[in-house]
Formats: sequence, structure tokens, C-alpha cells
Amino acid sequence: MEVFSNFLLERNTGGLVIDDEKLSGQTIITAYLHPQKDKPFTQKEINDFFSKQLSLFPDAKYKLISLDYIKNDDWLAGWKESFVPIHVTDKIVVRPSWRHYHVRTDEIEIVIDPKMAFGTGHHQSTAQCLKALEKIGCRGKRVLDYGCGTGILAIAASKMGAAEVVAVDIDREAIGCAKENFALNNVDVQLIRASDFVACPPCDIVAANLSIDQIIELYNELDESLKDEGFIIFSGIPCQDRQRFLDYINDKPYILKDDLTGSEWISYIGLKQKPNQS
Repeated sequence: MEVFSNFLLERNTGGLVIDDEKLSGQTIITAYLHPQKDKPFTQKEINDFFSKQLSLFPDAKYKLISLDYIKNDDWLAGWKESFVPIHVTDKIVVRPSWRHYHVRTDEIEIVIDPKMAFGTGHHQSTAQCLKALEKIGCRGKRVLDYGCGTGILAIAASKMGAAEVVAVDIDREAIGCAKENFALNNVDVQLIRASDFVACPPCDIVAANLSIDQIIELYNELDESLKDEGFIIFSGIPCQDRQRFLDYINDKPYILKDDLTGSEWISYIGLKQKPNQS
């Protein structure tokens, strides 16, 4: 889905929704474009690109459900309508700012205005990271959200009681979006724009909701940002790349304590061993 999403985002998509449907097991991408600002798509162009990409994945299936033109004053309303409050876990609920939700006393509410940044809680890898943070427990910990996007994981960590939270991204749009979301949620997060950031001092928890290539490329930065006996969440790994990731991490000082596997994505919780234990 990441390849397809990037293809749509390159056209300056006005809004992009990635929805993993639990009942059907399907992933639906909905993209909204400004017809006067963005180069228009044709159905043939989309089909040609997707068909070419899917030839690399024999078991994958794709269907273009619709390509519709809507009034200029309706596109934003249509995009917003697709976002509804979701329960990622029994205690974590994510909603956009324009939707009301009555929060229970035992729930953590995360308010997200995604704009062009990744991370709404609807995507499987983001949901897996939220569940992993809940499993690990953030109270009193120093947490790093590496590749923060909307800042959803940083917000979650802060609301779970983290003592300090750092969020990093390379994308200017994501930094601006995360900053707004931190204000919406009234959380104190250190926000940094960098491509090779290393946390100092090292953190107790590192959440890396990236891609398998980015995890490999940034491994040294991620590793140096995590203290010994700290936890790291490796996420954004397609299920078909599971073995590639396991082969890569095999000689690294990590014990994979748990995994969260979905229909298309898998995330791992890794425990960093002390040097004399590896």
C-alpha cells in the first residue's frame, strides 16, 4: 500500500485516507485531488501503474472501485466525512477534531487532523504501534517517535504517562501537522526536523513506524537512540517482507519479544540486550 499511497501523494493529493477493513481484510485507499491545482488522473493511468506494481506481487489483488469528480466545495467535506472515531484498543480512541466523541474516564483520547501527514490510527501499522506502546507501557519513560508523521504515537506516549517524549521527522509538512496536533491534544513533545537524529540521552522506548528500507537505512540512528534493555517497535513491515526483516535483525542485539500481525503488515517489539548478553 505504501507504493500506491506515494504514487497518489506525488500528485499533491488534497487528502488521503488509508482504511484497513477488519471484516473484509481489504485495504481501501481514497484520494482527493484539487482538479484545478493538481494534474488530473485518468483511470487508465491508475490501472497501468497499479498493474505494473502488482506484477511484482503475484498474490496481491487490486480493484479500482471508482473515479469520481465532485464539486470543488464538496471535496473537503467528502474527505472529512470518511474519518470517524475509531477504537484502536479498549482504551485508545482516535478521532479527528471535527468529530465529537464522549470519552470514558478509563479511555485515552487522541485528536488527529492528518492533513498530508501519515498516521490516523486507521492504517494497520499505526494501530499496531499504538497497541505495542500500550503493551510496553510508557509511564515514566523517555519515548522517541522516529518518523512521527501526524505525531499520533508521540501523543499516545505522552497521554500514557511518558516522562518525556521526542518526535522526529524529515518532512516539513509532517512537522507542521504534528505541531498542530500536539497543541490540539495539549501535550508537551520535543519536535525535531532531522534526517539522521540520534537521541541523547538514549530513550527507554523507540517507535519506528517507517518502512523496512528506512528501518535498515536508519538502523544505527535507531539503535543509538535506545538505551540497553530498552524497547523498540519496528513497524511498517509488509508481511511478505517478514523473513527479510528477520534475516536482517538476526545478528543485531535484539530479542523480538512480541509481534503484531495483520492482513498486510507486521510489527515487532524488540528488547535491546546489553553488550555482554549479545
